[in-house]
Amino acid sequence: MNRKISPTAKLADSHTPDTVLARAKQLIRQQHYGQALNLLQAAGKDLESKNAKGVCLLRLGQYEAAVSLYREIVFKQGCVWVRPEVPTEYKVNFATALLLSGRNEGGLNVLSQAMDETHPGVQRLRRCIRQWKKGFTLWERAMWMLGGANDMKSQVMLDFEPGLFEDGIVQE
Repeated sequence: MNRKISPTAKLADSHTPDTVLARAKQLIRQQHYGQALNLLQAAGKDLESKNAKGVCLLRLGQYEAAVSLYREIVFKQGCVWVRPEVPTEYKVNFATALLLSGRNEGGLNVLSQAMDETHPGVQRLRRCIRQWKKGFTLWERAMWMLGGANDMKSQVMLDFEPGLFEDGIVQE
């Protein structure tokens, strides 16, 4: 039996959370982060949609907003430890947002709790941190040893586009 789909049914179907998320990811692949972020305002409240918003915020340089968004995803309300069930990509994105916003100790702490040292996102971020530390002056090394990671004037520089997805969409 051939059923005809009404135009309104097609329109309603094009605004489902999955369709919105797929379209937003397409825009992200094309580096249209602002458009993707606007589109995601209509997306669901699921973790994947929130992560896509966070990726857009990271890529737009809105690090404080990304920190706020990922804090809600990664930490259990009222707690300061990372929820183990949260995907590694989200933890890496949160650590990245913290580092890029100058919260070095927080970023390093979240990264240490990612629990998957073999994950490519963890390895890439650790590589950038090692490179950053190589550039420390003697004074910065002393500050680092004394626990002054947040007092560093330099910032971790990424050699990749920030923001990971569970399905592997990454811009290099």
